[in-house]
Amino acid sequence: MHWARILGGTLLAVMVVLFLCHFVSHVFVLSGDAFNGKVDGDRYFLGSRGQYTEVSEGVYRYSQWLGLALIVVFPFCLVVGGGLVSWADRVEKRRLAARLSERGLLTAQQFAVRHFGPEPSRIELAAQLRDILEKETGVAMAGLRPDDRLEDVSQGVFPGDPSLFMEIEERLGVDTGVQDWPRFEEAVKKLQTFHDLVDFVASCPKKETTESLHLDEPPRGPLATGLERGLSFGFGRGWFVVFGLLGAAIVAGLLGLPVISYAFLGALVSSIGLVLACIGLWLWLLAIATFRARRKEGTLAGACFSLLIWGFVGTFVAWCGVGAIWGFFANWPR
Repeated sequence: MHWARILGGTLLAVMVVLFLCHFVSHVFVLSGDAFNGKVDGDRYFLGSRGQYTEVSEGVYRYSQWLGLALIVVFPFCLVVGGGLVSWADRVEKRRLAARLSERGLLTAQQFAVRHFGPEPSRIELAAQLRDILEKETGVAMAGLRPDDRLEDVSQGVFPGDPSLFMEIEERLGVDTGVQDWPRFEEAVKKLQTFHDLVDFVASCPKKETTESLHLDEPPRGPLATGLERGLSFGFGRGWFVVFGLLGAAIVAGLLGLPVISYAFLGALVSSIGLVLACIGLWLWLLAIATFRARRKEGTLAGACFSLLIWGFVGTFVAWCGVGAIWGFFANWPR
């Protein structure tokens, strides 16, 4: 599956580069594009909101081909690249689950009693940590052994992603030091196996309160819950919709029905743009939640910095989604 990750990642990188080239060229440099422009004899004009700028034929052709590439290549890279990465992840998870299941199936409690007894507190800790690891990786850990490398059973995510330790802090009420990144990074380097993880968490001090807001999650209001459910459905089942709309657009184009083909492409771009806009809004909720939590802890500077960073990222992602929809329909052929 290594080839699928490389190819998928390359296509996604091409998509990002293509978008940036189009954005920088047409917004900051050319002040228009060929789709809204016109050709008058030997003169070539780029258009934007009814205003025309005369350019050379080479610049006009560049804008024309870049616009076509954005309409055709961008969805292709997004669908195929994202599909390959998602497919590789699923195949690797199935292979890992099958490999673990060959060792025999144990419940979390049976696993903990067999390998971490006889102390009740240590048994309970090991069982909870296996449940957390299973939840974070999405892989059944029924065949896990204490000497298994965390990097192997987490598909290479550990130790780069601190979400596992954030979940441990929330579930077990301990301080793993994940917010003190230099110290945390140094401690994580020593964790190689699941047994090391149990020893590490057992040595962590208890938090003063376990009711503090999880910094990496937005408040559980109706808006945040609805966004999470919608995005979860979009990422889980959205590939079928994307492939269906793209296939329908191609078929309509081959049948000589350009308006219908553009309508399907419009639905495709609108769907992707809406997902990006929802992600941007979710990031803004994250920014607000992080700001409130850190302000309560008395770190106003850190709270403002988090609000600025996450707010900027959320705004940019939402702008990309809305801009994609607006840009497509603004260039609708007349």
